[in-house]
Amino acid sequence: MQAIEVLEEAAEAADADRVDDARAKLRTLIRLADELAEASPGRVDQLLIACGAARGLGSLADKIAAAVKAARAENVVEGPWEGSAVATIDAEASVTMALRKAGYPDTPDGLTTPEGYAVTTARAWARHSREDEGDTYRPIGHDLCAVVGVAADAETDDIRLTLACRHRGRWSTLTVPRSTVLDGRKLIALTDVGVPIDGKSAPAMASWLAAQEAAMAERVSPVMALSRMGWSPDKAGFVLGERSIGARVIYSPPGNGEAQRAAMYRESGTLAEWVRHIWDPCRAHPAGLVILSAFVPPLLPIMKAPGWTVDIGGITTSGKSTAQRVAASVWGYPDLTQWPTTWAAARNLMESCTHLPTILEDTKHAAKVPEIIKAVLYAAHAGRSQTLGSQGGGTRRERVISTVVISSGEAPAVEMCGDAQGATTRVLAIRRNPLPAGSKAVGDRLNDDAFAFHGVPGRMVVEWLDRNRALWPDIAAKYREMRDGLGASAADDLEARASIYVAQLHVAAWVVEAATGIVVPPGLLTLALDCVRDGASDRDVPRRAMGWAMGWWFSRPGMVWRGVSEMEDGRRREIIGWELPAGRIAWSEPALREALEAGHFRAGEILTAWRARGWIEAGEAGRHTAKIPSIVDPKRPRGVILTAAAMEVSE
Repeated sequence: MQAIEVLEEAAEAADADRVDDARAKLRTLIRLADELAEASPGRVDQLLIACGAARGLGSLADKIAAAVKAARAENVVEGPWEGSAVATIDAEASVTMALRKAGYPDTPDGLTTPEGYAVTTARAWARHSREDEGDTYRPIGHDLCAVVGVAADAETDDIRLTLACRHRGRWSTLTVPRSTVLDGRKLIALTDVGVPIDGKSAPAMASWLAAQEAAMAERVSPVMALSRMGWSPDKAGFVLGERSIGARVIYSPPGNGEAQRAAMYRESGTLAEWVRHIWDPCRAHPAGLVILSAFVPPLLPIMKAPGWTVDIGGITTSGKSTAQRVAASVWGYPDLTQWPTTWAAARNLMESCTHLPTILEDTKHAAKVPEIIKAVLYAAHAGRSQTLGSQGGGTRRERVISTVVISSGEAPAVEMCGDAQGATTRVLAIRRNPLPAGSKAVGDRLNDDAFAFHGVPGRMVVEWLDRNRALWPDIAAKYREMRDGLGASAADDLEARASIYVAQLHVAAWVVEAATGIVVPPGLLTLALDCVRDGASDRDVPRRAMGWAMGWWFSRPGMVWRGVSEMEDGRRREIIGWELPAGRIAWSEPALREALEAGHFRAGEILTAWRARGWIEAGEAGRHTAKIPSIVDPKRPRGVILTAAAMEVSE
């Protein structure tokens, strides 16, 4: 409610002899004298006189009148204008300082007053001329909103305007396309983010902002704006959430979703706390390799290297999401994003995370659209770009994807995309438990700690890169040297292709130590090569299926038959299989088919391949099942009995 409305209610209460009600309202107006100073002086004075006439309200009304008088005197720089009842600040150079002096210390720099307008502590005003009244001023909006900056999109050349808006007594800024600001119909949509307008005032607000932009263009050069995060095209500045590192770059997100995502890139705790609670428990395990991968993206344009994907899949045990969460903590608040189900959503995610990791949780969310998984794996590697359309027609520059995707899922992403051969060369496969077996308590603690300690190490790395630009050629040379050396010593073509990812991890380890003092153990980099070799098995579908099935088996110990005594209410309980002598096992065929299908394997083809390789004890007439020995189960049901060779494969 406006101060003048409160005063009107107080006068009405006084006139009705509701003195206590009037007194309560007047007391709230003592701290709103600045607002009353900007309303019509005649009306304010009339209402205060009416309030003061009531018994017991005279001194309070006089106190408010004195405060209003003082505020009017302080706010007036030039004026009042002839025929106007508005107290104004119309000297361009003094607008910001006058507002700060008037009780708004957080007023941003850059407020201007174009010809035909005025600014007061409450709002902007537009000059209005009538023959019978002379020049008067009409309010624009219901609070102050002004253009305080002009930016040019570094990739599209679109002009974006930075608005400073006051809402509920607090200033906020946002950068939006110029076409939105200068169109009253589009401008009204910004009410949700604090622009103080309504449908009636939108045209006047658009005209006011256009006049401000024109006045500012004469004395202010546009700054650089980006509609994504990461390095600017000239690499002079880096956008990290709502922060700019290096040369000043304004982040102008294209939508609310991107703005919310940018807000996640914030800091909590110290580097020492992050190291103690996050890095130290992970550094000797595959989760440490996932963390190290999260440091790679800002180095990609410096190394002139392609992106890739870390695929944490093919394991049924917990720890996959934990590994992603601790990796996300490198850069900010570690909320995870589910795998998208459309290419547009996937592309927007990767584009908005340029030079930052793109972390996608649980491939099963995209299982029904495997082409999306394939597109993401290929785009991350190839840097697939999108041709951007111009608002005026035609095309402009392409936007390049430059990221490391960190994906998780029970099934390997390469299997789900239906292109194991091609995708494998674009993926660093982690097929081992990210944390030691039986470490659920450690994982739970890491999840909690990631929300408490995050954002510091990533920011420190980018700041170090910005300060040490002279070392960028050395970083690129180090990458090429590592890539060529690893490629020359590779055991096969897959290992040679993957040398680019392992080389990037080596460079990242060097930069991280230089920037933060965090030492990456050599064993973690050796593990990266082991993961490359693990990934070679992705091309061997029967072998990969065996590993998946055994992971399923060992994650369900309570469903394994270990003796006749294991009965429930005199009945055999539901089982997935039997333990056999000499460490061998036998599967219930329905349970095995369920396990394989859960891993997106074709059960019939897999069982046939296993039998051909001698991994199954063949039953009569070439059946996949054979009778379980009576010493194990006297009823001798049929099961899929794995041979000693199969057990060796699964180790």
